[in-house]
Amino acid sequence: VADASPCAACLLVPSMRLGQDLFIQGQVSERFYHGLNKIMKIMQAWDLGLKPISIYADRVVKDSYPEASKKASFFSGGVDSFYTYLKNKSIGNKMDSLILINGYDISLSNKKLWQMTRESVADATKDEDVEIIEVESNVRSCIDPIMDWSYTFGGCLAAVALCLRRELKEAFIASAYSYAQLKPDGAHPHTDPLWSTETLSFHHDGADASRLEKTKFISAYPSVMRNLRVCFRNKDSRFNCGSCDKCMRTMISLRIAGALERSDTFPRSIDLEKVR
Repeated sequence: VADASPCAACLLVPSMRLGQDLFIQGQVSERFYHGLNKIMKIMQAWDLGLKPISIYADRVVKDSYPEASKKASFFSGGVDSFYTYLKNKSIGNKMDSLILINGYDISLSNKKLWQMTRESVADATKDEDVEIIEVESNVRSCIDPIMDWSYTFGGCLAAVALCLRRELKEAFIASAYSYAQLKPDGAHPHTDPLWSTETLSFHHDGADASRLEKTKFISAYPSVMRNLRVCFRNKDSRFNCGSCDKCMRTMISLRIAGALERSDTFPRSIDLEKVR
């Protein structure tokens, strides 16, 4: 029977949004199945308009995959993902792989930006002994009409790692918020570990630091200053537009860290009127 755990991870939150029971045609990991029910209870408590549903699977079994040894982190080239990779490397917990996804934060139609991002990640990691795993998915285009990506992307990230779990032992999801700033989000320290199976463990990583603390940490690396990408607008396929909220926040953090003048991917001065 085909393993359907990745599909279930993608569809749990949209199913709750629609109030429709989730029927899984295939088998799922036993640990993962119990995790789904715990995630459902946590997300219901967030008051997002999600409804309790029943989850049915053809078979619920313990993972029988051979024991793997690799650690991987999801990577976009932004502040959070650079911090998770570099911090773990600095404490002797180096990643074997970085997972770069086309179709999540980068639209499948934006081929120019995807190519720029691939080249940037290649440059940022050229002196690193790390494998880049490139993934392409159209799942966001299916889910966005149902519920905001801000709350569904965690399950979609988990789905990718679940597809790779013959090779992976651990998967790291970078935190967008510190413990002091936590709020309902697709990636959260309470929910991320619950996507785990008997053979693959998920970790929510980086909530130990604020965005400013992360920026100060990663700005010490020249490879980051050459390749940092945070923009969600990418007007005219620019790597960072330098004027959207996210770009402005990052530029301010870089300025406080004394690093904006060393950045190759942002304007090196800040328009105070835009800040206002």
